Amino acid sequence: MKYRFIDLFAGCGGLTLGLKAAGFMHAFGVEQSPMASETYFHNFIKPITSESIWNKYSSLVTDYGDEGLINQLEDGLVIGPVSNILKTKGSKVGKYIINNYDGIDILSGGPPCQGFSIAGRRILDDERNILPKQFLQIVNMLNPKVVIMENVVGMRSKFVGMSSKIEAVFHQIAIELRKTGEQYIVQEMELNAAHYGVPQNRNRVILVALRKDIAKKNKVASSEDLWMSSNYVNGIDKSIPDLCPIPLVDFGDNQSFICVKDAIGDLYANKPTKNSEYLISLNNINSGLSRSLKNKLSDYDNAPNFNKRTHSPDVQDRFRLYQLLHKHGIKNNIFNRAANDEFNKDQKLEAELQPLFQKLSRYKSLRANDGIVVAHNKDELLDKIKKYATKKHSQYPLAENKLARAVLTIPDDVVHPIEARTMTVREQARFQSFPDNFEFRSKETTGGHLRKFQVPQYSQVGNAVPPLLALAIGKKLKPLLRS
Repeated sequence: MKYRFIDLFAGCGGLTLGLKAAGFMHAFGVEQSPMASETYFHNFIKPITSESIWNKYSSLVTDYGDEGLINQLEDGLVIGPVSNILKTKGSKVGKYIINNYDGIDILSGGPPCQGFSIAGRRILDDERNILPKQFLQIVNMLNPKVVIMENVVGMRSKFVGMSSKIEAVFHQIAIELRKTGEQYIVQEMELNAAHYGVPQNRNRVILVALRKDIAKKNKVASSEDLWMSSNYVNGIDKSIPDLCPIPLVDFGDNQSFICVKDAIGDLYANKPTKNSEYLISLNNINSGLSRSLKNKLSDYDNAPNFNKRTHSPDVQDRFRLYQLLHKHGIKNNIFNRAANDEFNKDQKLEAELQPLFQKLSRYKSLRANDGIVVAHNKDELLDKIKKYATKKHSQYPLAENKLARAVLTIPDDVVHPIEARTMTVREQARFQSFPDNFEFRSKETTGGHLRKFQVPQYSQVGNAVPPLLALAIGKKLKPLLRS
């Protein structure tokens, strides 16, 4: 039996891909951004072999109103705000949705997180904060068997100016779900994607709600406490609530996490590695892609979205310096200190840079990971650190044998572990566990005020739910729907 799901605020489709790989059937997705929608359409609905295919589909609602919206629902992707499907039961669209999706197996989604993120200003009147309410309205409208909501950890923190008597938004949603429609048992959890085979240290809050009649039938209970995968992995708490996916890795003696080199080593310009077990495992989720894309690539030599960004000689020189210092355990705050006039008098500096000074005396030069000389002597090294001083240092190189840091929507913050450049879209996608057959569409990046409105490829990758994490959640939930 096939179980169906709806993916709201679908983005490029990371959650959709993972749930499809777990064996669920895609009913439809909803995504407001035309740029992210283009990627979703290309991978899940129909490969875009000409712009006319995409232009015709994306204009359906504009040109044909409710008829166009129903056509998009039937095909599997609604391009526009979630409010488009919040139609009254008596309307043509409302009747279609109720007749076809009432009691859907899974309703999933990740409402845009910027209004909640601890990286930005969390304010009560941010218009994006209405989107979780729309999500709850659709839960009430369709009474799905399972609800999945994903977001940044900041959703568990309160807004600026919020009364101490008011719960954080994420917990408010859990409270509402317990009394919505046919009512749900709700499990709040904080999952690190790295614990589920993703080569990235990425913590997200996940809310899984199971309809009470299904829970009773399966004798499933939830814990009112937040469950954290890190507590399980680190041996703090080995108990796992019924709705939580069991971590796949152990951060104990065997260090079984997937590292940066496992994810992108085959793409190195010099001495590329063989395909790792991780890359081979990504083939297992190709089943979620449209048939004509699924077997497009026989190997990883011609991975799509692998457009290396070009940098000036000075920027490349700076990146090499970052790699050199990072390799020897020297912290990035040295560039903050270098912006201070007292830098050359810093008493800690001599001890901090001693490993590099010793290497200079032995080899007469310091070379970056790609073999290019960074400095020939102590004074040249100090001059370079001073040259690239900044009070707001945010860039960092990745380490080959460690997890990648959380993939963000801005590509300029992360430096390649070996080459003197930032990361490509494909490399970031590898860190998110997208297979190479998944092709990202629209322009690569944008800047300035356009970031508020556009969702280019780098943003699509950074905003996505890692497919392997979605797969783990799907596998945990599927047996509950069989009985």
